[in-house]
Amino acid sequence: MDIAFFSIVQWYCLIGILGIIIGFADSSKKVIYVGSRRICTCQAFGLGICCLIMSGLAAYRTNIGDTPNYTNIFRNTPIFWTDFKNFVTDRSEKGFYFLNYIIKKYIGDSSHIYLFITSFVIILGVIVFFYKYTEAAGMCLLIYILSGSYVSGMNGIRQSIVAATFAISVIFIREKKIIYYMLLCLILYTIHNSAIILIPMYWILNMKAWKKGSYILVGITGILYVVYPVFASILVNLLQGSTYEVYGNGIQNFTNGGANIIRLLVLGLPIVLSFMFRKKIEKECQYFGMLLNGALMNFMFMLLATIRSWIFARFCMYFNVFSIALLVVCIKASEKNKKMLYVLCICFYLVFFYYEMRATIGF
Repeated sequence: MDIAFFSIVQWYCLIGILGIIIGFADSSKKVIYVGSRRICTCQAFGLGICCLIMSGLAAYRTNIGDTPNYTNIFRNTPIFWTDFKNFVTDRSEKGFYFLNYIIKKYIGDSSHIYLFITSFVIILGVIVFFYKYTEAAGMCLLIYILSGSYVSGMNGIRQSIVAATFAISVIFIREKKIIYYMLLCLILYTIHNSAIILIPMYWILNMKAWKKGSYILVGITGILYVVYPVFASILVNLLQGSTYEVYGNGIQNFTNGGANIIRLLVLGLPIVLSFMFRKKIEKECQYFGMLLNGALMNFMFMLLATIRSWIFARFCMYFNVFSIALLVVCIKASEKNKKMLYVLCICFYLVFFYYEMRATIGF
């Protein structure tokens, strides 16, 4: 069954099945034991089942985004080391090709196996982030699916792998292990060059919520919009000679078109809510600063994508999880209206999902 050709009814059936599993997972506080040995919580088990289902379906896609290009690269990757060295000699981002080599040589040469493994890594990274930094990981995962992030993750496999690894590596930022984090960023740079932007995240994500640092990020967002022609010229010069040089003209001359403003409004909502509930969230959520500043970065890139060029939306892949987690944290902070807000949030995203899917793969 090719997920690329799912009808809207099939998509909503899939969401319904995953929603039921997620609902049971999030509502259960029980722990699974084998004999006297503790295995995992019911929540973790349910999220694991969802991860396998989502990865399994993604493994049989054919025409979503750049999937054909990635499967062709995988098929053409040699399994003998001497041939592989010649294969990557003149290529950039050699880490990605090395990852393909490892999968093909030691796991299997089927494109379905390749897509399953890469999808599993991507989805697992997202789930680990939600599980560690929120109390409603299942709700976050459901929003992740309904926001279109699940499908967009099937498009740019390289960048999605980097984004998932970054989501897991946030623990290095939280524990202030700068050497480990910087080394990981350098490794991720060999998979996708845009990972260079993750280096300053070590300091940005450690800033406190709605303090001086957060307001500086808001100011930078406004300044980049105003002085965009100068910023674009610098960015184009940086891209020259790289594999992304082709995007330069679109960035500077606005020929690529912008992202839809609805997406910008969706990303702006959790930021507004976090400001409204900031005092309560500060007391309840120890990760508030990290989530807010990651969401601000997401909003900044989507603003540039909306007003200037959709290319900037590709950077949002690194920060979508922060916006989703922040939204769920904000809903939780509204104790009296929490259930109603959860229902309204799901209803809104069910409608938004239809819009996203029409725009992404069409129906």
